[in-house]
Amino acid sequence: RLIDSRERDARVSRRDCAQALGLDPDRPIIVVTGGSLGALSLNAAVSSAARDLLRHTQVVHLTGRGKDVEVRDMVAQKAGADVINDLGPTHAGMGDYHIAPYLERIDLAFGCADLVICRSGAGSVCELSALGVPAVYVPLPIGNGEQRFNAAPVVDAGGGVWWMTMISR
Repeated sequence: RLIDSRERDARVSRRDCAQALGLDPDRPIIVVTGGSLGALSLNAAVSSAARDLLRHTQVVHLTGRGKDVEVRDMVAQKAGADVINDLGPTHAGMGDYHIAPYLERIDLAFGCADLVICRSGAGSVCELSALGVPAVYVPLPIGNGEQRFNAAPVVDAGGGVWWMTMISR
């Protein structure tokens, strides 16, 4: 049903999701997530690019539990403390780099995202593919490469790309 609803009226759905998170639905949105535990290398890489990213887009950075203070500090150093914001409708119109450790309603973030930067766990790959949201996949470099296998068909079909410099970390 979620797919059907989004296909019927994508603009309303995206707008509702963005507004629920305190984002401007008329500006591009990048969502960054390393999952509930976060991803230190992903947090560091994206935070260090905060100033450049904010020239073009809003950022929703889900850091993982216990990692939000470190990300706030990195973003403040790179782009200034005034760009940092929380999520939610009461924070609309403030800074454009929205930081939270975790989001219970990930459907809202994925529903308004123009791009997601994430690990390539099976759940994330399936959800983003079903919604038609492009992604930059950063597979966990452990195990027998299953995270890379999860996203390979999507990347091969043009629905995402690999963040190659991050794969070996």
